[in-house]
Amino acid sequence: RTLADVRVNPHAGRHQHLNRSKDFSKSLAAAGIQYVHWGDQIGENAVLELPRLRGLMASVRQAVCLLGHLKEALQCHRLALGDVFVQLGYEVWHIRWMDHLS
Repeated sequence: RTLADVRVNPHAGRHQHLNRSKDFSKSLAAAGIQYVHWGDQIGENAVLELPRLRGLMASVRQAVCLLGHLKEALQCHRLALGDVFVQLGYEVWHIRWMDHLS
């Protein structure tokens, strides 16, 4: 499993525990999750090119979860990324923070 951080600035935001750091990567690795930062390639202002996205997805083997700044996909560029991934043939689920409670 892979957590792909699509934030251009992975140190911004209110949630300091989600900042890109060695400790964050180690915690994820302990749970069997690989951390990758894709914000410099497909961040908020990036042009979403299919070949680039295909290449990124080819670099990981299993399920990918996108981490962005905003909790609602409708307000974040993750929604546009999800649409492109569907075009590439991937199954996309939008998971919200509160979904784990149900």
